[in-house]
Amino acid sequence: MDMETKPESPGLEPQAMLQRDRLVQLRQRLREERTNAVSPAIERVLEMADMQLFLALSYLGYTDQLFPEE
Repeated sequence: MDMETKPESPGLEPQAMLQRDRLVQLRQRLREERTNAVSPAIERVLEMADMQLFLALSYLGYTDQLFPEE
């Protein structure tokens, strides 16, 4: 699974851009954990965490898709 490209967000402070980059990396690691989940319940909770993380990213100007694989 490829990491999404990060659209540039004009007007973001450097600190906010760094946070966005870290959250994108965290989202990628979270997706990897989902593929290795030991049960459907764990996979679902990780999916819900991904949704919340996506919301945080959207506040930082991230506009990629929530579930690009769908």
